Amino acid sequence: MRKSNYDKFPSTRTDGMAIVGWEKIVSTLNELWADEPIWAIDLYTGTYEEDFLSAFAKTGRRIIDTRSLMRPEEEIRQITERFITDDVLFGYMSNVRLEEYFDSSRVQGFKSSRIQEPCIIIGTGAAYIAEKYSPKEGAEKGFPVAYADMARWEIQQRFRRHEVKALGIDNSQEGPSLQYKRGLFNDWIICDRYKDLLIQSCRIQYWIDSNNRQEPKMISDQQFRQGMDRTSRSPFRVVPFFDPAPWGGQWMKEVCDLPREEKNYGWCFDCVPEENSLYLNLDGVLVEFPAQDLMRSVFITRRTKAITCWMQERMQ
Repeated sequence: MRKSNYDKFPSTRTDGMAIVGWEKIVSTLNELWADEPIWAIDLYTGTYEEDFLSAFAKTGRRIIDTRSLMRPEEEIRQITERFITDDVLFGYMSNVRLEEYFDSSRVQGFKSSRIQEPCIIIGTGAAYIAEKYSPKEGAEKGFPVAYADMARWEIQQRFRRHEVKALGIDNSQEGPSLQYKRGLFNDWIICDRYKDLLIQSCRIQYWIDSNNRQEPKMISDQQFRQGMDRTSRSPFRVVPFFDPAPWGGQWMKEVCDLPREEKNYGWCFDCVPEENSLYLNLDGVLVEFPAQDLMRSVFITRRTKAITCWMQERMQ
């Protein structure tokens, strides 16, 4: 049998080291942000939210779950049903904004409470809540933000195991195809638009990779942007993934050195930015992000530089 030379873990070398494990992640942020009254731990949909709530509760700070500030599930289903439709497969691309998910009375109650104790806002939209309703006077960038991103393929695996909730609703017991459909036509679009705003405004200070539940990792925004920039300046590959199917698949087992226990591997995704992810290699530790982050971060950075240069030239 031939020896496979197929690289299943392509990566881009990035300077520095990753912070690995919940204990080190939490202690690092606790040291860096000790004087900050409010932290925002923003989550992409599909994360294990309970892991974040549990890990950061150990800081002794008050924990605020963004789901507690959202509209009732029935209302969220109503505002999104026109995009999801009742068809098994087809839907429409959502134009709902993340802020529409939040209940104005609940948010107003949070704002009026004027939190007297240090707190951590955790969940999708945490940075939005922290900035809009708890502004830090005299600060340009508001309260510190860490963002937990998710690879699409890992989200789909969690759908299959019925482990995660959708944005604002609990559909974890629905069929994986229906969960995927809501993600594709609604949740992922909303979260990606929101993430673009955070990247563009440079709100994010740290990025958390929790794709491997047993080994969460964190890097700085500087490391994230360096890795994405380096990736964009040379030929690169995305992280491939494979899936069993009723047909074929024996050839891939040998060529790609895949586990032999599966009967067939009929699917290989190795060049689909919407589905695949990227690895950044920090001193041998692989940190995973959606491949779309490459286009988002690099495009936004270079567009901003281009606009700045154009404005400077106009002012001369």
